[in-house]
Amino acid sequence: MLVATAGHVDHGKTALIKALTNIETDRLAEEKKRGLSIELGFAYHALGSAGTIGFIDVPGHEKFLPNMLSGVAGIDVAILVIAADDGPMVQTLEHLSILQLLNIQAGLVVISKADKVDGNRLRQVRAEIDELVKNTFLCHCPVFVVSSHNKSGVDRLAAHLDKFAAALPEPDHHQQKFRLAIDRWFIKDGHGLIVTGTVYSGSVSVGDRLMLSSSGSSLHDSSTAKSAGVVTHSPNSATTNTIIRIKGIHANNLESATAIAGQRCAINIGGRDIQASALKRGDWLLSSSASPSSYRIDARLTILPSEQIPIKHWTPIHIYIGAAHTIGRLAMLPTENSIEPGRNGLVRLVTNTPVYSVAGDHFVIRDQADQRTIGGGTTIDPYGPLKGHTKTQRLRQLQLMEIPDRRKSLECLLAEAPNGLKLRPLTEAWNLSTAEGERIVKSVNATLLPEVAFDSIQWQALTTKICDFLTFWSTKNIGHQGIYPEYLWGQLALSMELTTLIDAINRLIGEGLLARTGHLIHPLDHEVQASEAEQAFWHFVRPLLEESGPCPPVVHDLALRLDMDDETLRDNLQRMTQLGRLVKVGSNRYFSVTSLNNLQQLVFRLARNSESDSFSAAQFRDESGIGRRPSIDILEFFDASGITRRQHDVRVLINRSVSMFS
Repeated sequence: MLVATAGHVDHGKTALIKALTNIETDRLAEEKKRGLSIELGFAYHALGSAGTIGFIDVPGHEKFLPNMLSGVAGIDVAILVIAADDGPMVQTLEHLSILQLLNIQAGLVVISKADKVDGNRLRQVRAEIDELVKNTFLCHCPVFVVSSHNKSGVDRLAAHLDKFAAALPEPDHHQQKFRLAIDRWFIKDGHGLIVTGTVYSGSVSVGDRLMLSSSGSSLHDSSTAKSAGVVTHSPNSATTNTIIRIKGIHANNLESATAIAGQRCAINIGGRDIQASALKRGDWLLSSSASPSSYRIDARLTILPSEQIPIKHWTPIHIYIGAAHTIGRLAMLPTENSIEPGRNGLVRLVTNTPVYSVAGDHFVIRDQADQRTIGGGTTIDPYGPLKGHTKTQRLRQLQLMEIPDRRKSLECLLAEAPNGLKLRPLTEAWNLSTAEGERIVKSVNATLLPEVAFDSIQWQALTTKICDFLTFWSTKNIGHQGIYPEYLWGQLALSMELTTLIDAINRLIGEGLLARTGHLIHPLDHEVQASEAEQAFWHFVRPLLEESGPCPPVVHDLALRLDMDDETLRDNLQRMTQLGRLVKVGSNRYFSVTSLNNLQQLVFRLARNSESDSFSAAQFRDESGIGRRPSIDILEFFDASGITRRQHDVRVLINRSVSMFS
């Protein structure tokens, strides 16, 4: 169990933890000199039979609020400490508001320094506390009167914490991937680099490999940029991810073979290219399969009732999420909206530097000067789309993603996705482990394609639309064997990606509802017979196209070899495409279906040999033995067919169908 203190400066938080554990959490010379906490302090102690409890001592001074925020994220229990002589003060209220915004569920109140006041003052403070917490998660919590000086009330508080720890259920660390928010790091002689933080989810063991995710500077160095809330995305802010190996683990201050959700851990990491000087609070240790950080986080935001005016679109803000702190702007969804004090709404956090987050993470926002807490909320989708994010359909999708039951949420999302639902971005947003993601997907009645899923009603509607169009088309074009997938995609005016339609077609062919001849799609019973003259031409021209290597000659060269004029040859070749024997690639070449299938298999092999499923045009040219210009034509054809997609100087495989040419 992790317990964090909260409350105004000099209200006795550090002294309380020392009274409970006999451990001094103020370790810095400046903290000892000034008599106040600056950095997070940690103590691990067994108060009874429940085992080791981790205590996090957070600074109470407003100047060190960022440290406080990183300390209370991910805790199990909060102790709000209020000095008997002072009573509730400014930071008491702000810390309580932050605990509320971070959705801390369990807590208690400690009236400290009880030895300094009489009974009347204690009753007065108790009344003030009742008024303070009446509409918060602490409204029915126990209140302990304690003196860290003479230890009165400490044993009773310790017994309560021990009993609570014993009753706390074990977190399920199998449902989500591992992630640890880094809040401290140091070099230890004989061991190397140590990072510490709270494990938010999952589990990990010594020897495992993780990803150290860093996102550059948390804040602009320029004070002008900071005050202006500038959010221009610099290339220097790009996320860097380094694969590391776990050399050792201390969980709750004890050596351990594993680390699991809910623990404070110190992890000894090793790996190439690790620069301790580049680490900062807010970096993450993540599962090696985790998604990257993002500049756009779609979320539900609640504004504190204490705010005086509505929060408007594009308000500059400071953002605290996990142990990270960055700046950005608040985009309303839709943009004409604003959020009144005490109300909530859908927003997008547009961050200055990339931030790692998953659905369900809680965050706090503060004003442009970082002097006042404005509100806080919950991440819904950390990978919000660049376009269409204010459309009604997208807003509805965000509302469905908020449903706590992941299976129910998926079921509802599928029901409202006529173009299919991409599962990978969803399971990544939810940070689901592979096993948990597969379990949830199997639990719903869905048709699974390689990249998307359809519920039964949407799949049947798409199937009917495709089959009905092909039936209608074939009755009007009895001399043509079929149509290209790209043509079908355009005629149906589908909003889905071409690759999704191609995967759907392949599934329908596999189910025996459609057929393919060459690259042409058609109904099962539609078959065009070539005339004797067409058959003779095919048997004559096919060897010339296939035996000349992987790349056939251009039309003019082929016409010379056949002793035909170009136009007559083009007419005959075009007829072969209508019969499904040939496919036109570029403006001047016709490939046999067999040749294109061989080249598609080469693309698959090149992609498989790359960690990123990508390859260059030069690699394709060299492996195929085809010249540069025809190689570009072929790759552009594969791009248009939905097999690959060009990204900068490489092609990325986006469709893994066994073959689109048969």
